[in-house]
Amino acid sequence: MERKIYIEAPSPEWIKDLWHYLDTGDGTTCLIKETCERRRNGWCACDCEAKIRKAYDIAMSTQSEHAFKKLVNDILPLPWVPCRPFEAVQMMATRYLEQSGLSEPPVTSEIIKQLHFDLPVEIREVPLKSVRGAIWRLQDTYIMHVNIKDPPGKKTATVFHEMFQIASHREAKVFLQGWQFDNGFFNVLLADYFAMAMLMPEIWIKKYWLQVHNLSRMAEIFQVSEVVMWIRLVMQGRI
Repeated sequence: MERKIYIEAPSPEWIKDLWHYLDTGDGTTCLIKETCERRRNGWCACDCEAKIRKAYDIAMSTQSEHAFKKLVNDILPLPWVPCRPFEAVQMMATRYLEQSGLSEPPVTSEIIKQLHFDLPVEIREVPLKSVRGAIWRLQDTYIMHVNIKDPPGKKTATVFHEMFQIASHREAKVFLQGWQFDNGFFNVLLADYFAMAMLMPEIWIKKYWLQVHNLSRMAEIFQVSEVVMWIRLVMQGRI
C-alpha cells in the first residue's frame, strides 16, 4: 500500500500569514511591500518587476544564456535576503522534504505521490505551447499537465510549481483561477521559488558545493539545468 504523509503547517503563524497574503493580495504585488522590515536591507521582487519579467522572457526564448545571467546578476543583490513571504515558502518546502524522509538529491516528481492532499494528483505529459504547466481541480482528483517537450529537469520544476498551487488552493482561493504571469506576477514568483527550494534545499546545496565545487557536477547531482543551479548558487552567495 502506498504510504501517505500528512503534512502539518510548517509554522502556524507564518503559514497563516502566507495564506493571508495570497488570499487578500492582488497576485501581482506583495501585500506587505510598504511595511516589510526587510525591504531596505533585503531584496524586494516588486522593486524590479520589469527586469524580472524580462529575465523570464529571455528564459522562455532562444536568447543567449549570457544575456540571462547578466540580467539576473543585475537583479539580485548580494547577499540575497528573502522577505517574509519567500521565507515562509522556503519553510513549506523544507517541511515537505523532512516529512518525505528524503535526505539527499535528487528530488523527483515521484515525491508528490507520497504527500497527502485533499484529492489525488494525476500528472499528465501533454504538448503545451504558451505555458509549461497547468492544474485543474476535478470532483475527485487534481489533473496536472506538464509540457511533454520540456527536458526532465524542467518538467520536475513545473510539477513543484503546480504543487505549490495545489497546497495553496486549500487555504488561499486565489489559486486555480486561471491567472498567469501577466496577472499574477508575485504569486508566480512564489510558486517558482517553492519549486527551487524543493529541488535544491539550501542545506543540501551547502553540503554538496563544499564537496564538488563544480557547477556542472552540481546540476548533475540535483538533476536540474546548469542555469537553474547557477541561480541558486548566486542567491546563496557561493559563486
